[in-house]
Amino acid sequence: MILKLETQTLADEFSQLGVHPASEAIFLHKSEIVPLKLLNIRTPAANIIKQEMLACGGDCAIPAGCVVCAEERVDAILLGTQKHYARLLEKLAQMSYFGMADIKTELENILKPQPLQTILADGRTLLYDKMLVMGILNITPDSFYSGSRVPQI
Repeated sequence: MILKLETQTLADEFSQLGVHPASEAIFLHKSEIVPLKLLNIRTPAANIIKQEMLACGGDCAIPAGCVVCAEERVDAILLGTQKHYARLLEKLAQMSYFGMADIKTELENILKPQPLQTILADGRTLLYDKMLVMGILNITPDSFYSGSRVPQI
């Protein structure tokens, strides 16, 4: 028997299986496909990236006419895990043609962990780099349900 697992239950499944806790994060990292769309890249670059992603264990969707370079520029959709992208970046670092250096830089930037933040309507940014606690205590007489008041005995 084979069961199909949902991504959101994997952590629980690993725990039930008795996987070493240090390994859980590694497995979870491998289970998440991050789809990325490359826009307006040179067709030879798309063909090379397709082959490199396949070699890394990921994939890249390109237009059917890409193989014969029917268009000068195309879009491509990358399908890979963080591990696939790390390998791809290593390979792109060795390629200085067809705009690969720019693609590498953009990929690095988009895959870089972003700090958790909230941008407020007035443009200010809230960062969550340290613990902050806030509470509001409203003690005006009209703030309480009158039926909840009990006369003192």
